[in-house]
Amino acid sequence: ILIIAYVLVSACKKQLEFEILESRCKDFKISNSIVDKVNNACTNIKSNTLKVRFTIDGDTACLVKIIHDTKFYNSNREEVLPKSITISTLPKNDSKVSINGNTVEFFIDFEMNTQQDYENLSYGIVNFTTENSTGGISNRLSGRVQFCTAALPPAISNNTIQVKNPTVTVTLFDNASNDGDLITILLNGVVVQQNVEIFNTPKSFVLQLNPNIRNVIEFYAVNEGLYSPNTASGTVNDGVSTQNFDLGMKQGESIYFDLQIVK
Repeated sequence: ILIIAYVLVSACKKQLEFEILESRCKDFKISNSIVDKVNNACTNIKSNTLKVRFTIDGDTACLVKIIHDTKFYNSNREEVLPKSITISTLPKNDSKVSINGNTVEFFIDFEMNTQQDYENLSYGIVNFTTENSTGGISNRLSGRVQFCTAALPPAISNNTIQVKNPTVTVTLFDNASNDGDLITILLNGVVVQQNVEIFNTPKSFVLQLNPNIRNVIEFYAVNEGLYSPNTASGTVNDGVSTQNFDLGMKQGESIYFDLQIVK
C-alpha cells in the first residue's frame, strides 16, 4: 500500500511541475534589444558579426529558438544583400547563443560580396522573436546598428521645426501608458541615442546642430511596447521657445523633422 501511495504522489508531483512550467512559458516576453558590431573597422573588411542582446521576462528554461530577419542598407536607404549570413533560426544550445541570468546574447555572422559593399553600408536592422518550449512565439523586437556611412535623410520632410540656436534640447515621454516603447534617435543619419525606453516621466537629450547644413532628426520606432502604436510625444527647446510634437509610430517606422535654424 505504501509503495502504491508513493507512486501516485510522485506522478501527481511531476504533473504539477509540468503544468507550472507550461503556464510560466505561456507568459514569455522579451524586451530591451541592443545591437552592436563586434568589429568597428570601416575599411579593408567585408565580413563582421553582430551581437544582439535582449532580456527575458520569464524563465530562460522556456527558450528554445531565436528567429531573426536581418537586413542591411546603404546611405541611400537601399537594401544591400549580403553574400552570406547565419541561419535565421537558432536553437538555444547553439554556440552563437549565450544566456546569463535573464540576459540573452546571440551572434549573427555575415559577409558582403565586396569590401566596397561593406564600406558603403549605413545601417542594419535586426528583427527577431523567440519560440518557447510550449511552441508559443514571443513578441517581436527590433534593433538598429550603425555602420560607417551616414544615411541620407529624405529629400523632402513634411515636418519643419524652426529653432533660433544650434544647441537644442529634445525631450521625449510616453503620452499613454508605460508599456515599454523604445525609440532610436538619429541626427543627420547618425545614431545619437539607441533604444531609449520612453516613460511618462520625460527624458531629455542635448543635440548640437550644424549651422552650415540641413539638419534632420529622425525618430525610429524600435517597437510598439505592449500596446500599439509607439505612443511617444516630445518637445524641442532652443533656449528661447519650446515646440511640441507627437509621433505615434508602428514598429520599424520613422518620422523625420527638419530642424531649421533661423535668426
